Amino acid sequence: MRLLQRQFSGRITALAMVAAAVWVHTFSELPAGWLWYSLWLWVVLGCVLCWRIPVFAYVLVPVMAATLTVWWVGVAAEQRLVQALPTADENRVSRVEFEVIGLPQQTPSSLHFTARVRQSKPEGLPSTIQVSWSAATWVGPYSQPVKADFPTVSPGQVWQSNMLVKTPHGYQNEQGFDYEQYSFSHGIRALGSVRGEPKLLFTLPWWQRSWSVMAQSLRYELRKAMLPYVQSSRYGGVLLALSVGDQNSIASQDWLVFNRAGLTHLVSISGSHVTLMAVFVATVMSWCWRRLRYKQVALAEYWPAQKIAACVALLVAALYCTVAGWGVPAQRTFLMLAVVVGTRLAGVSWQPSQTLALAAALVVWLDPWAVVASGFWLSFGAVTVLLLCYHWQGHAMQLKQGWSALVSYVLQVSAWQVVISVALFPALGWQFHEVSLISPLSNAYAIPLIGMVITPLSLLLMLVAPIAAFSAVTQGVAWLAHTLLEFMMRPTEWLCELPAASVAVAWAPWWTYGIAALGMGYAFLPKGLPGRHWGWVGLLPCLLWGREPIAEGEWRADVLDIGQGGAVLVQTRHHALLFDTGLRLSHQNDVGDRVIVPFLRAKGITALDWLVLSHDDLDHTGGALNVLQAVPVRALYTSFSARAYFGREAALLGVASPLLPTTSQQICQQGMSWQVDGVQFSFEWPDASALRNKDSNARSCVLSIRSAHGKSLLLTGDIGVAQEAALLKRCIAPHDVVVVGHHGSRTSSSVQWVQSMQATWAIAQAGWENRFGHPHTDVVRRWQRFKTAFVRTDYAGAVRILTQGSGMQVQCQRQVRARYWQHPIFALQASCDQTLKESQ
Repeated sequence: MRLLQRQFSGRITALAMVAAAVWVHTFSELPAGWLWYSLWLWVVLGCVLCWRIPVFAYVLVPVMAATLTVWWVGVAAEQRLVQALPTADENRVSRVEFEVIGLPQQTPSSLHFTARVRQSKPEGLPSTIQVSWSAATWVGPYSQPVKADFPTVSPGQVWQSNMLVKTPHGYQNEQGFDYEQYSFSHGIRALGSVRGEPKLLFTLPWWQRSWSVMAQSLRYELRKAMLPYVQSSRYGGVLLALSVGDQNSIASQDWLVFNRAGLTHLVSISGSHVTLMAVFVATVMSWCWRRLRYKQVALAEYWPAQKIAACVALLVAALYCTVAGWGVPAQRTFLMLAVVVGTRLAGVSWQPSQTLALAAALVVWLDPWAVVASGFWLSFGAVTVLLLCYHWQGHAMQLKQGWSALVSYVLQVSAWQVVISVALFPALGWQFHEVSLISPLSNAYAIPLIGMVITPLSLLLMLVAPIAAFSAVTQGVAWLAHTLLEFMMRPTEWLCELPAASVAVAWAPWWTYGIAALGMGYAFLPKGLPGRHWGWVGLLPCLLWGREPIAEGEWRADVLDIGQGGAVLVQTRHHALLFDTGLRLSHQNDVGDRVIVPFLRAKGITALDWLVLSHDDLDHTGGALNVLQAVPVRALYTSFSARAYFGREAALLGVASPLLPTTSQQICQQGMSWQVDGVQFSFEWPDASALRNKDSNARSCVLSIRSAHGKSLLLTGDIGVAQEAALLKRCIAPHDVVVVGHHGSRTSSSVQWVQSMQATWAIAQAGWENRFGHPHTDVVRRWQRFKTAFVRTDYAGAVRILTQGSGMQVQCQRQVRARYWQHPIFALQASCDQTLKESQ
């Protein structure tokens, strides 16, 4: 028993440290600073107990390690919170002198990079900011961006510029991407938008730059040397990603293919690439070292070839990870290699699982926010499954001689890839709400081709590109690497076009993932156990989890946080309706693709029964094209000609019209109604005269939803006071929840309207610090004066309303998922309970 405890105590300690880091990042606010240092008392007490009673060490060591991790992560979080933008400087222009410290990312119309603030007026700006430098002209949401002529910006340069500075703010939707978490974990505490023409002051010499800036400068120079050879190639961005880790160079449509095919881990510098390079260098170095001599004495007699090869391989891995940008997979791989090399030099034999556990603990201590990134769990999860596969079928690796050995090896690795792909299905479903069914097949040929051929060619291209004398060689290498990549992408794109290439996976409760973990754990146990293969059945609950249940006669509404725009999802027991689709931001960027479609997948909604587009303004219909392409829609209601609108939009974007012949298209009009699942839907506006109005806001569809117990929701689009007055003349009934018209503009929400609605809740969908000033202060006060709780999505995040018989429950996302890194100003109206209390 004691031997078993000693064998697993180190791994349990590492798991305790990772769990402690995760626990700290779930805090809604950090405790007082003195509490962190009081944790040392528990550590000292534990050390005394372990010294006096050694048997306690097996329990107390993991507890003390977790306690120290809580202290370390908490102190690091407090130090980062101090670097906050002063409230007085929020959304104001500052004069900033800054040093470029990150790899600049350029699009045709903008330039983005991370910078370190040297000095600012007014003072007090955070030390690390994300700078956005946009072109002077905006070509509109449908035109291809015109390439702007930016000056050369590189790490180590010092610039001076006027900037509009803001605190990082992102959409807050359930199971959606948390940009604020991403910014905080990367140390970015403010966003700066360049105003005017920045001035280059000077460039720091290499010896005055920090180590991280020197690494970014190296990446920049290597990318600059490679660009002439790859920038005009179809998959040139992939070659840059494989060599210098520049994933932003990959086109968005290519990411869709890689995600659907399950190849995302291969087109970025991953652990397999670093390991492959290290093994190759170690093999070459070992071969050479055994043949080198000094004064007729082999160098291997002074220092064994295996040890020198391991040290050189570790050095090469460190350089490769530096060029890659030190992502979590690169950190994990380098630390594992460092532990392996260290133990070999010390003559200690460790099991692979011990090495992996120590690497996880070191990653957490080196980067306390690594555990909030999906890459941490996918990277360590894949390696864990790989180790289990090796332990599970290790006897199969006793290869024979000849071609049978190669065939056996290829079959074994392919089988492992299938197992890894299936084992990671729950994690991929949790993170991306989509599971690739073709990933085992695509990985079977992509792993050897990318890992063993294309990646080495990309690295060779990176090494020879800076040497002008090797121009012809560089062109040949670039052509060969790109040709092989094109060859690989042809079957991959064909597979992705198959209807069953991937399936949407709804977000499931946490206990279903616990069942999946237990099932996989049992399936990986040694052979001979009864029903071991049935453990894989444990994956089914989390993969087959569908929509959340809703009682007959009840409805659930999600007022999404999409910035300045409208989008509301309403569900009944068996049906779903989407009211508006948010804003189109640019030619290739809209809220439908970024927020709405992932949200529908997370909720298990594979088809929409009704899509209502209230009026033809881009902040309400901008995401409709992507929604129609991604999700089948049975009936479409608009206040305009849908076929003409989407035909024009599709022509501007250069795509096919998303409208299907099976989609019913109708004009919303006052008096239209239907009932499903015991819930009544009815259009209150527009009437026949309003449909002839040239003002699109005036003909907005107004939809009323009422439960079997009378609990009601009113969706108003962008109607103004004139339309409100017309509805009041027709004696529109009061509603419990009103999504206020025109995002809370002064042109809507008249006194008579607010008084007649008698609403308990009023919700405004508005963008953070939007240029229109929505919602207007007078409108907010007007609703509150009549005892209505006023909630705005830019502060509260997405708002969920659930009817429960004669009652209702309202949840704000920033209240449900409050985290310590959220700016205090966002918490002012983040609590729905507090908002309701103040209004009463």
